[in-house]
Amino acid sequence: MSKILPLLLALIAVGCAGRAPIEANESLLQTGFPGIPADAAQVAERLSGCNHFAGETGDNPPEREQEIATAIEELRCESVDQDVTAISAKYSGNAKVLEALAAADQL
Repeated sequence: MSKILPLLLALIAVGCAGRAPIEANESLLQTGFPGIPADAAQVAERLSGCNHFAGETGDNPPEREQEIATAIEELRCESVDQDVTAISAKYSGNAKVLEALAAADQL
């Protein structure tokens, strides 16, 4: 999921001179990603969720492992990298979308 991060960061740096970037913090998990198109926000939310659950697998009771597997399936984590790439291309000129995706990748 972090394969596109260097590209996103470079694009953000070019497009955001003089603007405060979106910070990767836990409040984004509660507020979502306001101020960006709905399709981009949905992908950013999926990306942060997939990253979260990817870090949880392994040493859990079986019922928690099942919850994690269900969440990963519902978030469609197997295709999130492709979706991030597509949204990044679609909104390549929108620094706020690229910032949100970079922030989501850090959550």
